[in-house]
Amino acid sequence: LYTTIYYTPLCTIYYIDIALTTCARIFISVLVVFTYPLQCNPSRRSFLNIIRYLDNGKEPTPTEYNRRYFTVTILFILCSFTIAFTVSDLGMMLALVGATGSTIVSLILPGGFFYAIYGADEDTPQWKKNLAITQVICGCIIIPLCLTFIFISEAPSH
Repeated sequence: LYTTIYYTPLCTIYYIDIALTTCARIFISVLVVFTYPLQCNPSRRSFLNIIRYLDNGKEPTPTEYNRRYFTVTILFILCSFTIAFTVSDLGMMLALVGATGSTIVSLILPGGFFYAIYGADEDTPQWKKNLAITQVICGCIIIPLCLTFIFISEAPSH
């Protein structure tokens, strides 16, 4: 009886007739509106840098850059729109992002970057190179393991 958990949107769990609650809802809405561009801008710039890198580092013309910029922006907005309208529980999305994103950022990328930078260096001790490779391998093991547990815990029980 007391273990049932109800998931409700943040803006609807407070009393409606309190002025403080109305102010809190307004501030939460403003926060959400301004957080989206703050997250998308660095993502878009990183994506455009990856495209430039794949294009052999060639600097695009202003017209080509504008075309890429607007294409990536529209793709980000469409993907965000699709996720917003198809996902009913953002908890699952946050779990997926946490399982993959934090593992990539904390294990795979540092180990991979260390090995990419110092792997051919003769002065770097071999144990550090091996540790970097081990870190990448551990990250590659942890991601599928975490995703498996997330999907198992979210699977409907009969």
